[in-house]
Amino acid sequence: MIFNKKQWMDRVSEFPGRRKLTDIATGISQIFDVVRNEGNVGQAGDPFSAENMNGLEQRIGEAFENYAAPINVTIPASGWSSAYPFTNTVNVDRVVAGSNIKIIGVYAPSNAPLDNVKAWNKAAGMLMTNSDDNATQNGKIVFKAYKRPAVDFTIMIQGGL
Repeated sequence: MIFNKKQWMDRVSEFPGRRKLTDIATGISQIFDVVRNEGNVGQAGDPFSAENMNGLEQRIGEAFENYAAPINVTIPASGWSSAYPFTNTVNVDRVVAGSNIKIIGVYAPSNAPLDNVKAWNKAAGMLMTNSDDNATQNGKIVFKAYKRPAVDFTIMIQGGL
């Protein structure tokens, strides 16, 4: 995993507001209890606490897990539109509208015949790969291609899934 979550803990002490002040000229120290006196508070803000920090760690961890895990998506030959630019809408449960995806390769099982792999690579090469070309919707990716691929093929994608 790229992101290691930290477990935050609240500081617990006997006298949390107590401070020791030392006069640097004389070296004499005194202990004071310090209390906030901020006047009118326009906005209370969020407290710095273990609960809030652990919630943040959780959200960041989930984002990394979803972003970092590539998935395979099969694009069926039968789904392509008949006019340029050729489009094919594929259901992908994990995708979210507006997320950026990146095609990182063509998935070919190790036991796939070489002719199939060549056909899949050729079909994947027909995809438009600029970031704006393949639009994401909730649960769907709309792929675009320069030419209409004639075979089903599987690509590996990564991104804000």
